[in-house]
Amino acid sequence: MLYPSATGFPQHVGLIPDGGRRWAKLHTCSIGEAYRLTSSKLAGFAHKLFDLGVKEVSVYAASFENLKRSAAEVDELLASAHDALRLIINQFIRTGIADCRLVGQTDLIGKYMNKQVLNAFEDGQAEGLPRLNICLFYHPVFEINQAIARDPQGVFHPANLTVNRPLDLIFRSGGYNLLSNFLPLQSGYARIYCVDELFNDVQWQQVEKVLNQFALDERKIGN
Repeated sequence: MLYPSATGFPQHVGLIPDGGRRWAKLHTCSIGEAYRLTSSKLAGFAHKLFDLGVKEVSVYAASFENLKRSAAEVDELLASAHDALRLIINQFIRTGIADCRLVGQTDLIGKYMNKQVLNAFEDGQAEGLPRLNICLFYHPVFEINQAIARDPQGVFHPANLTVNRPLDLIFRSGGYNLLSNFLPLQSGYARIYCVDELFNDVQWQQVEKVLNQFALDERKIGN
């Protein structure tokens, strides 16, 4: 189904920026402040990845399960998500750098996100540019249901998936080595690199080291 090339520089990179709440606690700041720093770092990393030739970057901004947190934490999450999306609009959409897409449960995105922000993302879809996917309130079952609605016979054909380029590698911070339901259909043969640092403490050199290591590896991809 979704098979990346066996060798070469990664074309699709996933980022799971875990550790925001723990970082806030360690630095005695609000969760919102921690999330704003996370958004800024993610944008910087995406710029660097595109400059290096990566064609697609997918960021795990918030999962469906994140909405099960306390009301106060969900409020912080939603406010930070709006700030992050406005940052992306300014740095990637208005500058014409990337084709930006929101990936997730469309009913929840429509419910919780500002209409002007959503309109900016719809207007910012531009084929032919590097793509930046923001996974927001994402759950893979929803993606599968969408694919079934599009084509019941070819449900797992890449063309029917929201994100249809296979992930080459995934970089996760925060010390936990799991996907947390991050694009599992696209991640079947991805290399997963986990670091102990909380995302706000991750340096670009760590990501760059992973990219260089990946380029040297030859993957079997089931062969």
